[in-house]
Amino acid sequence: MDKVRILIANQPRMMREAVRTALSRHDDLEIVGEIEDEREILSAIDRSKAHCLVVAQEEFGKRPPICDIVFEKYPHMKILAVAEGSDDSAFYWMFMEIRLNRIETSEEGVIKALRGNLEKQSLLRN
Repeated sequence: MDKVRILIANQPRMMREAVRTALSRHDDLEIVGEIEDEREILSAIDRSKAHCLVVAQEEFGKRPPICDIVFEKYPHMKILAVAEGSDDSAFYWMFMEIRLNRIETSEEGVIKALRGNLEKQSLLRN
């Protein structure tokens, strides 16, 4: 079985050590690097071929800005955001699924499909 490759980044040193200690107890997890400077995350992901990134979460419920930067280049990445000094943490990932619905090849079929899509989008926003 392949190991899950984990990069630990931008955590305070004690938090990085605690995360490393907790994860190193599991044979299917491999810590492939630790970095302090957030500006090095993308190059560290390139070098380490990490599957998961562990970062600091400053405010629960607010996605760390580094997530958007990482997902732009690595949409497959999983990100665990851990808050220091609290039990709050969050797991972020991107998910995209392409779906197919067959439609009737007529003006009515096309309009119905377009309206159905708009209705679904409207429901998701509310």
